Amino acid sequence: ATSTAARSTAASAAVAQCRWFMHVDPATYVNTKKLASRLSCVKFLRPEYFAIAPMVAGDGIPVADEVAGYVLGRQFLHESLAHRWTDQCRERAAADTWGFGQQQKLGLYVSLCLWEHRRIQVQRIGYPDLDAVLP
Repeated sequence: ATSTAARSTAASAAVAQCRWFMHVDPATYVNTKKLASRLSCVKFLRPEYFAIAPMVAGDGIPVADEVAGYVLGRQFLHESLAHRWTDQCRERAAADTWGFGQQQKLGLYVSLCLWEHRRIQVQRIGYPDLDAVLP
């Protein structure tokens, strides 16, 4: 088992080296040139939390979907890792205290957690028919 300190050190090293982090389904093809172009246009917007095609939950809150993909910026990810709420969210997702069942994708839990703890909603950055080929 990897300790929390070791995970935190590894995550901090990755955050220092990359500008953007994308979580996407392995079967999805992403037009990385178009995505990079779109990200260069929004690099000063905060928070840095974007999705190619966010879904809308029953209560009207947009949620990320890793089938199309979502992107976190370095500064946003670094700030998030520094707060205890990320551990609380990981524990809630593992225990499924939101009541969705274990079959839900990580993007849903990330969206719920960011909304619950920071009132942050994912912002659309692209369109699935132009920016990705979905499985």
